[in-house]
Amino acid sequence: MKKIFFVIFALLFIPSICVCSDNLDEQLELKRGKIFLFSNPQSPTSLTGMDLSVNTLNMSAIVQANAGIREMEMSLIINPDPIIYAYSLGNIYVVLREFDKALASYDKAISLDKNLYAAYFNKGYVLYYLGKTEEALEYINKAILLNPNIDGMYIGKADILDNIGLPEEAFENYQKAAEISTDNIRVYARLSNFYYRHGENEKALEALNAVTELAKKNNDKNLLAESLKFKVSIARKTKKFNVALDNLKEIIFLYPSVLNSYFLYAEILINDMRKPKDALKFLNKNKAVMDKYALFYQMNGLALSDLKKCKKAIKYYDKAISMDPNNPNLYINRGICRGESRAERELALQDFNKAQQLAPENPLVYFNRGNIYQDLNNYEQAISDAEKAVSLDASLTVSYLNMTEYAIFENKLDDALFYVSQYKTKTENPAISKSDYKKWIKELKKHKNNRSAEKIQKIISAFKITS
Repeated sequence: MKKIFFVIFALLFIPSICVCSDNLDEQLELKRGKIFLFSNPQSPTSLTGMDLSVNTLNMSAIVQANAGIREMEMSLIINPDPIIYAYSLGNIYVVLREFDKALASYDKAISLDKNLYAAYFNKGYVLYYLGKTEEALEYINKAILLNPNIDGMYIGKADILDNIGLPEEAFENYQKAAEISTDNIRVYARLSNFYYRHGENEKALEALNAVTELAKKNNDKNLLAESLKFKVSIARKTKKFNVALDNLKEIIFLYPSVLNSYFLYAEILINDMRKPKDALKFLNKNKAVMDKYALFYQMNGLALSDLKKCKKAIKYYDKAISMDPNNPNLYINRGICRGESRAERELALQDFNKAQQLAPENPLVYFNRGNIYQDLNNYEQAISDAEKAVSLDASLTVSYLNMTEYAIFENKLDDALFYVSQYKTKTENPAISKSDYKKWIKELKKHKNNRSAEKIQKIISAFKITS
């Protein structure tokens, strides 16, 4: 009945819409020139909106922005154009995160040209970033009114509407962008993100397929890889694991030196598909690429653990720990394996105690250590750890089932009834295995008397018995 939870590193693009969609968007924006320092603000292809996210504002961008200011000052002397100067200066101030100056520069550009839709739009985006949503939409709407044929402005408006909880209006603007530019990769990328966020995974894939095809058409390896990463996330979310593996194979073909793809491939085999033998074959095949990292040895250990080959698994965990001694997950994994052997349960406790020192808020430390305490007949400490585990992670409802068993073995039937009631409120179909049922009955019979008979019956009858 007790369930063991292994842990593994979080990889760069594992099921997180934020990581994958943001990476994709960032790649797309770089392709389209999102912050266009010296582009002509009248050019339809230049206006795609601005990315104000921190990860795009690195030191290199700031250095370039400062150089851009100096270059513009020189060019203004040679070829004065105050409109372009004011507008471009606003964009540079965005890179420098000097938003008040950016707004002032856009205002200057607008005062010189009332029809400069790009300045209205960019000012709107800065205002939105500063939390002035209503005013931001006014400027963006003004920009669209001045030039209703720019797909990027509808995309920017749609992003804002979706973020403020207006998905229907957002979708209308995404559609409008698609009508204007049928081959704009950004439109399809944003649509795929939009559908994904709202749980429409098939539509997300349909839009993402368009991104993939356009990337192939343009021979854009970077963008193709980013779109495939996103497909991996969707495939995992919809439990189409073979599709996820196929997409990862394409990424590995495109970028054979990018390690994340290899590790994610192995994790899907181990955690999602429960195919440890296939995982071991994959890891061995790609050992030359992967074995410089502790995660390679951890994954071998996980696969071997699934195959009940704990002695071999422990050797891999030993190697991983020697390479990454401050990783609590490695001690948890090794502790679980050591706990399979009666002779090594004290060593298992040492591993869990070390993991607790490194990560005192990790619920899996307490959950798995509680199992060891149960095996050592220390039910009081087992209950304490189980309670701690579920307090840190409410989804570990099986902890209540474990605590029920611990209380039964301690002959604390009132406590057992309390844990049963907690388990029933958090689980739709409470059940125990036939082997656990027999074990409970055997233990309960030891304590059976007139006063406890009713309690015993309540505990047993609360569960469906499964084979």
